[in-house]
Amino acid sequence: MFGFHPSKVATVKNDLLSGLTVALAVVRVWLVGHSGLEATDILADRYLSAG
Repeated sequence: MFGFHPSKVATVKNDLLSGLTVALAVVRVWLVGHSGLEATDILADRYLSAG
């Protein structure tokens, strides 16, 4: 059985959340830039500010 140190788990979790946040920001910029969807921009802002 493998054990994971709590700080390592927290680091991996933070890295994943950071990557997801960056990916969502890139998608938001692309969508707004290419289609002008304000609703998508608003939803992305809500999600990013809640995280």
